[in-house]
Amino acid sequence: MNNAGYGAFALYYDSLTQNIDYDKIADYYLSLFEKQGVKQGNLLDLACGTGNLTVKLCEKSHFDFTAADISTDMLSMASAKQLNNTRLLLSDMCSLYFNNEFDAVICGLDSLNHLSDAGELNKAFCGVFNSLKKGGIFAFDMNSVKKHREVLGDNTFVYDVEGVFCAWQNEYFEENNRVDIMLDLFVEKRGKYIRHQESFSETAYPIKLVEELLIKSGFEILNCYDYLTEKEASEDNEKFVFLARKV
Repeated sequence: MNNAGYGAFALYYDSLTQNIDYDKIADYYLSLFEKQGVKQGNLLDLACGTGNLTVKLCEKSHFDFTAADISTDMLSMASAKQLNNTRLLLSDMCSLYFNNEFDAVICGLDSLNHLSDAGELNKAFCGVFNSLKKGGIFAFDMNSVKKHREVLGDNTFVYDVEGVFCAWQNEYFEENNRVDIMLDLFVEKRGKYIRHQESFSETAYPIKLVEELLIKSGFEILNCYDYLTEKEASEDNEKFVFLARKV
């Protein structure tokens, strides 16, 4: 995995993602776990970023948390937040080193789309499988192929929030449903704007391929839903959620 930087992006990530309803996302995932009988124990928030979702999960549950991310900059931002009963660890999704440690693993906010190909996705699934206790639950969401093709595509988005102006430019590659993303961040300091640039990629995978890789890794697939619902997932929607169990 090669998206380990996020230096400037980490500093302004929270400002640029104020529209994300972390309360709703945390409630949704905790509900999925509870319906599978997992209400406490050890939970891994994989690819936790700046820790916004981890904070809400901590507030709403009785788990002991581990929050892991590949970016030291993201973890630095997370460390400044109220993360009770949480250890923060630097970890690559493709090289997890936990062993039968967790009762549940969550990987939210389309983090798995940052893996560049099916080989990397398979490594991540195998690592999560080995990290879970027997019967442990894995829940994650991903962007669909449709979102990459029709929403992100070759489009440009502009965000203008207090103190930060962001021009978000995408380039879409149909052969592997990858979007290359270039961010130009203009940050106001003392009446002047300082420019920062970040770039990374996201790859979308068909639901059927994700299913095949989960089964190959040893998981039992419990459900695949449209994002933040309990309706059967469809490739016609922008995001989907998988729920799987280590058997």
